[in-house]
Amino acid sequence: MSVVTAVLLDTTSIQKYIFTSNKLKENLGASYLVANIYKEELAEVLKMTLGFEPDLDLWKEKPDQVLIKAGNDVQYETGYIGGGNALLFFRQEDKAKEFVKNWTRQHLLNIPGLNTAVAIADFDFGNYGQEREKLYQQLVYNKNKYFPTTVPVKHGITADCPLSGLTGEIHWKNEADNTVSFISTASWAKIEAADESQREINEEYKEILGDKYIFTTEVDKLGQSEGKNHLAIVHIDGNNMGKRFKACTDLAMFRKLSKDVDLLTRAAFEELLKDLIGNMDKIKATGIKIQEEKKKTILPIRPIVLNGDEITFVTDGRLGIYLAERFIRHGTKVELVDKKPLCFCAGVAITKTKFPFFRGYQLAEELCASAKKAARARKRQRNIDSSWLDFYIAYGGKSGSLNEIRERHYQVKEGKLYFGPYLLGDNDGYDEKDIGHFKGGVKEMLDKNKWPRSKLKELRATLPLGREATRKFIDEMRARDLELPPSPEGYAVNGWENATTPYFDMVELMDFYPGVLLEEREVGRDG
Repeated sequence: MSVVTAVLLDTTSIQKYIFTSNKLKENLGASYLVANIYKEELAEVLKMTLGFEPDLDLWKEKPDQVLIKAGNDVQYETGYIGGGNALLFFRQEDKAKEFVKNWTRQHLLNIPGLNTAVAIADFDFGNYGQEREKLYQQLVYNKNKYFPTTVPVKHGITADCPLSGLTGEIHWKNEADNTVSFISTASWAKIEAADESQREINEEYKEILGDKYIFTTEVDKLGQSEGKNHLAIVHIDGNNMGKRFKACTDLAMFRKLSKDVDLLTRAAFEELLKDLIGNMDKIKATGIKIQEEKKKTILPIRPIVLNGDEITFVTDGRLGIYLAERFIRHGTKVELVDKKPLCFCAGVAITKTKFPFFRGYQLAEELCASAKKAARARKRQRNIDSSWLDFYIAYGGKSGSLNEIRERHYQVKEGKLYFGPYLLGDNDGYDEKDIGHFKGGVKEMLDKNKWPRSKLKELRATLPLGREATRKFIDEMRARDLELPPSPEGYAVNGWENATTPYFDMVELMDFYPGVLLEEREVGRDG
């Protein structure tokens, strides 16, 4: 029996920590701090505890080798790092506990406001699946049992931080408007890390960016223009990855799958950047305002989270659905080590640029969950894994969860005004929810029939009135040679079928999907 002490590290409430601020710079700094927990921070604490600095990348380079299982002279080994957690193995239990003490203290000092959770247990490599499950159960128990205070307690006599609402402790000058105030240590740490985040991402993608392109840290430099001041917050997540990792029967397979997922996600994002740069002239022609900084062109996209099978980025409102779809199509082209492709679901929340950022991110997460629900339903019906996308355009003045908003404002007597989520076609025959059919309908209304904008607005206003009113409007338009895009379900005749309509979404999307990009062939389907 080969038994060692295992430590499972986890960062809790990552999304809340990253996205609570409405300042993109703080979001980027927070994301960098979270990612760095398992890089320099981890290496530094391990060196402090063990007396030497272990190779944190060895598990990826040699996934089949589990050195601590083979020899008693090995004092430490990294099991894996990814997906917001890390599995570490120590020969001695007291060293494991000393590490946890050092690690949590380091975070209180360097990353105030971020909550972490830890599980420690004996680990028998002869029963890998059971031992891993035992660790995760212990982690969940610890999360629910203890809620640490990671920022100084707020008192009534202290000034409030204008950025976080916490206690203002550090004197800070806002370079944007030259105002001076006291901000919290949590906000200060994020702001300080933002510049390093910018340096790191421009360095990571330098081969693609070259000397011509650069990312920005300012949310209003992503392509918005006067009268078109919308931001798209895109959240993409892999499907069923928890089950696939749980199916791994040994550490080597777990490592390989974790490594594959990370490489695939980053490769898909690289291809997405190439798409964006290759289409820059088309994008400029649509009226998207491409700006410059330091004599370089600012790309109208900024990734915030790129971790395992999860990615969150922001872009101009008119590019959100296009870029989400392109990323997913790139990401589903190859198989992972378990001989299956990785399907993704995406949520695209399109908001005003000044809309509360955390609220926009919550909507994107809920939209992603809506897409995942559709993916699960298709899996039950046809036993096929598939990728889906859902979107919502927030015009303001509507509160509540996504489901509450849709039930309250997009549900009429006739049925649902929203048609999604949309399937990113999998060559499994015709499906009315396929985003290719949907985009084709948008293009047809924009190009072939030359529908006047005024009539499209009338269609949008008529649809909530129900089937009979919509049918009369369609008949009137047909007399003017204005035809709705045809479909086998008969939507073009009455506008409504089976208590739903695709045309409300089509009209909504026309302002948020440049017509010139609708013409592109779909990666992974047509070539």
